[in-house]
Amino acid sequence: MLALLLALVAVTGLVWLGRTAARLAHCHRQVTRAWEQFDVLVCQRNALLPRALTELAVPPARRAGLDTALEAHESARRHGNPPQLAAAERDLRKNWDLLAEEFDESTRDHSGVRRIEALDVAITDAIRRYNAALGAYRSLCRTPSGVLIARLTVRGPYAPLEPSHQRERAH
Repeated sequence: MLALLLALVAVTGLVWLGRTAARLAHCHRQVTRAWEQFDVLVCQRNALLPRALTELAVPPARRAGLDTALEAHESARRHGNPPQLAAAERDLRKNWDLLAEEFDESTRDHSGVRRIEALDVAITDAIRRYNAALGAYRSLCRTPSGVLIARLTVRGPYAPLEPSHQRERAH
């Protein structure tokens, strides 16, 4: 009878750990997917920025800050460094906003400018999705069984992307 009770407890424990492992794997996939979506949008926007500035004939002296911020952003993105990437994203958006303030109405209506602004909105949403997925993942990793499974499966270290612009903090 005691052996049956111990076997039942052991099976229950294994099922509990298995369910936790499945939930942890699901949360990890959500974080990874959210990061990939963010990365795709950032790549699209970063490729569009120099083209749009060239089409708009923005002189190199006026776009130097944006070019520097873009290089720092790409470096942080390639190295997968979220804190550095968040700082670079803030700097990139600040420099873009400074340039965009100087645009007249016809320039603001340029298709490249509209697409960059639409991608900025999509990137803001992607940052929110990534941070939400990361919060759920970290929360599960803090549970007793989650700590054990996370250590056994050696999931990657992740860091939240802080709001990268004043517009994001307002929402």
